[in-house]
Amino acid sequence: MIGPAARAARMLLRPLRDLEVPDLVTAPVVVPRSHDWRGFHSSARALTDAAALGVSALVAFVVGSPAPPVPSLATIAWCAGPCAVLLVCLALVGSRDPRILGTGTEFTRVLRGVAWAVGVVAVAGWLVVPDGPRGGVLVVGVLGTILILVARFVWQHVLLRARRAGRCAERLLVVGSAGSTARMVEDLERDRSGRVTVVDTFVIGRPDAPNGGDAVPDVLAAVHPHCVDTVLVAASDVMCPDAMRRLGWALRDRRVDLAVAPPLGEVAPHRVQHRNIAGRPFLHLPTAEARSTEPLKRAVDIVGSTILLVVLAPVLLGVAAVVRVSSRGPVLYRQERIGRFGVPFQMLKFRSMRVGADAELEALIAADGPVVEPLFKVRDDPRVTRVGRVLRRYSLDELPQLLNVLGGSMSLVGPRPQRPAEVALYEEAAHRRLLTRPGMSGLWQVEGRSALPWREAIRLDLYYVDNRSVRGDLHILARTARAVAAPTEDEAH
Repeated sequence: MIGPAARAARMLLRPLRDLEVPDLVTAPVVVPRSHDWRGFHSSARALTDAAALGVSALVAFVVGSPAPPVPSLATIAWCAGPCAVLLVCLALVGSRDPRILGTGTEFTRVLRGVAWAVGVVAVAGWLVVPDGPRGGVLVVGVLGTILILVARFVWQHVLLRARRAGRCAERLLVVGSAGSTARMVEDLERDRSGRVTVVDTFVIGRPDAPNGGDAVPDVLAAVHPHCVDTVLVAASDVMCPDAMRRLGWALRDRRVDLAVAPPLGEVAPHRVQHRNIAGRPFLHLPTAEARSTEPLKRAVDIVGSTILLVVLAPVLLGVAAVVRVSSRGPVLYRQERIGRFGVPFQMLKFRSMRVGADAELEALIAADGPVVEPLFKVRDDPRVTRVGRVLRRYSLDELPQLLNVLGGSMSLVGPRPQRPAEVALYEEAAHRRLLTRPGMSGLWQVEGRSALPWREAIRLDLYYVDNRSVRGDLHILARTARAVAAPTEDEAH
């Protein structure tokens, strides 16, 4: 009788061709690429990093050596050593990862690599050669960092131009249910950076549907012909964990990335943290930083509105004079709007309509049909004066709201305040926009000024309320300045 040990030995001695190997346990499969931009741009940055550090090392050698420069092993080591350390640190922090090329993260990682290199060189120099030539190391570090950042900026400009021309985009295969796939494609199409392009979609059934786990071979079959870079699963519940794991294995063998959209809705990336609980990875959403940053946000409002009121005082006086002499009526227009926590307040604007315009509003709205959304506006409003059209086009009529900001009823950035009649039409989710002070500008103003439909406007407002931060406010203010400098014919709401 053959024992278990003997049978195991025979199995090990069997030829490999006699063994049955599952389909997913295969040699790596090379998926054809329609482009080699990832390798090109990553390699190009590596070469320019090395060239920049080579130039800085040469300058450090010439500056730190007596005239004429005489090469010595110690001098060369002190110039070349920091260069090598910096190149290694740049690689370790992933500064040439194709997924972050062309974004601000690329520069962040470069600076992180420089910080690590400075620490390593400082400690190594202090331990090994305490009396080494510090000046040469300083030249290499400062000049090398500047040259690397300049080169990265040039390469980023090249990459962004290529993406605007429809090249060098990450090719996505979106997988999910019919609804989740459609929503994901819609969200991706809003991205104007050109970083990604959806080459195909694959709709699969629910995990408990017949043959639900057999979607993996079909997904893999769609990867090859479309030269996919990343398979994006739009909803994690459309595949069982076993199928998701097998898909990840197969894609890794094909050198294709796998990305899974978490069921978190629209959450800013900076709010998502990774946690390990009981040995399992979790996505953690800590308490929003909105409350903790509210005092800082208010301080920014006070300082910013005060500075703007002083700087723009000549403009304010000039606009007031033009409004006063151009038509009969007061210079300032006051209207009740709903503020934070549903508290009404009087919003200020330069008058851009004829006197008594509010009494005509109901008739004009009725002429356009029944109001079903909380964002209604009269197109080609006959009540607007000629001066008012110019003021609205350049948002000059909004400047008196700086007084609202200084007084605390408004903020520089936030959802635009709406009329009581508009707030009365809110659905449950829309009331969340009342959790923060209304702003002079906001996300939907910089995205589409007043041309966005209500569904898109409320989506952007709720995203802001859930993810607001001072840094985000500063970004919106910068975009607001650009939008005002290049106005459209749309009038402000």
